[in-house]
Amino acid sequence: MTAVGSYEVPLAQAVSPRSGISSRPKDTASGGRASAVWTMAAAVAIGLWVIDFVAAPAVSDRVVLRSIAVTVEYLALMAFIGDRYGRSLRQFQLGPWYLLSSAVTMGLASIAWRNPQDGFLATIDRSSVAHALAIVGLAAPLWAIGYLVGPGVVALRLGHRLAAVATLERDGRGGGVCRPNAVLVLSGVSVVARVAQIALGQFGYLADPSKAVSGSSWYAQILVETGSLGLAALAIASVELARFGGVRRRTIFLVLLGTEIGFGLLSGMKGQFAYTLLAVCLSFTVARGRLPLRWLLGAAAVFLLVVVPFNAAYRDIVRKHGENLSAPAAVAAAPQVIVQTVDGGTGGTGGTGGNDNGQSSSGSVLSSTVIDRVRAVDSLAAVVQKTPNMVPYRSVFELVTDPVLGMVPRALWPDKPVRTAGYTFNQEYYDTPANLYSSAAISPQADLFRHGGLLVLLLGSALMGALYRFVDETLYPARDLRLTALYVSLFTLLLTSETTVTDLLVSLPIKIVIVVAACRFAYFRPPARV
Repeated sequence: MTAVGSYEVPLAQAVSPRSGISSRPKDTASGGRASAVWTMAAAVAIGLWVIDFVAAPAVSDRVVLRSIAVTVEYLALMAFIGDRYGRSLRQFQLGPWYLLSSAVTMGLASIAWRNPQDGFLATIDRSSVAHALAIVGLAAPLWAIGYLVGPGVVALRLGHRLAAVATLERDGRGGGVCRPNAVLVLSGVSVVARVAQIALGQFGYLADPSKAVSGSSWYAQILVETGSLGLAALAIASVELARFGGVRRRTIFLVLLGTEIGFGLLSGMKGQFAYTLLAVCLSFTVARGRLPLRWLLGAAAVFLLVVVPFNAAYRDIVRKHGENLSAPAAVAAAPQVIVQTVDGGTGGTGGTGGNDNGQSSSGSVLSSTVIDRVRAVDSLAAVVQKTPNMVPYRSVFELVTDPVLGMVPRALWPDKPVRTAGYTFNQEYYDTPANLYSSAAISPQADLFRHGGLLVLLLGSALMGALYRFVDETLYPARDLRLTALYVSLFTLLLTSETTVTDLLVSLPIKIVIVVAACRFAYFRPPARV
């Protein structure tokens, strides 16, 4: 333990201030086992791609074969990164977790395409899915190369300066005692922001989609980012509880955890629940140095058995038969849906509890909701199928200009165009009518490909790998627990597979500024001892 002011910060590994590369010695035996694992996995992935090329199987078999190959490829890269830098899932570093997430969302979940899909996905031919999987197989190593090369010494120095600003170390003296009521203030501000969003009809699935695509207000983005401070407050409360314990800290932690889970459920976005519990596990892991495996398993069980069925039933009630339930009515209906879900019913769809029909319905919800919604290859397959023949490439310069213009406050630019990428994507690639107010999930790979094709996707993947390395090298909180809130916020933002590159680049600087300000508010520098 190394004392920084009066705030003791555990240093999990020695880090070069110049390069940011870990200088921790690697255990020879464990290093040998890790090398064998990633080498074997890489050999299996290459073998699967060779079989695919030589055997030329039927399209359904090819989709399955390539899905497995992509899964193994991402897992091999995850093992390689872990062997190269001593990083693993147990440490909750962004790079390995992104590769694991991609193995599931881009690879494993794509096996469902062995059978034709229904609904708007019926417009996608399975040969396009197979083509998209081949492109993912090419892009994955480029991401790893970007991660290995890194963002460069200058960027790493700027990252360390950002960390110093967030932790009050500009003069090298440091400091960092947590203010007693700081997390309550931050959480209170986030609650006010989200209540305002609910009242204005701008909160998650409760929002009126027709208004969301037709216009916006100058304060909408402010409310969204301010509302996210609740997660930062929960991360700080988790660290304080893990380090010091105590009844008061435990009570505050449970109140903040319940608040975040409650708003996550009300939003109709099941990912909010998952990211909340993931943030708690991350915070406890870096503070205590061990993975709370029981928490992860328990959270996974609650997510699958309660949150997913609740989310499906709740959404059905909120937008039943194409009509939107008012926000107060939706909030009032949520407790009843939760009770029916826990009792085994379908929460408003006529379920009968624990009978065979109820079990079948629950299984169908898990299959259609979990697998279909986490699958990220769909949007890339749609783009590959229609671009550039039917839908022309978008200008590659939009990847630069759109984030810059997106950061201009609407108060200074009242006529700034509304960002409706998911809504327009549905119409262009899934042939949905304009009066269907639904937003498609667009993976970063799909967004890069539609801005110039394979070359843009490969170069963009390498740059994204460098960005993830930047976060891991400069902001990982094991070297300073005061960085936990900032790291958690970026971890949950960058782990998602449903955000376009342009939206990500717009959100990233705004998120950093707000959370850095929250960190500086939460911790204060104690008086120097004479």
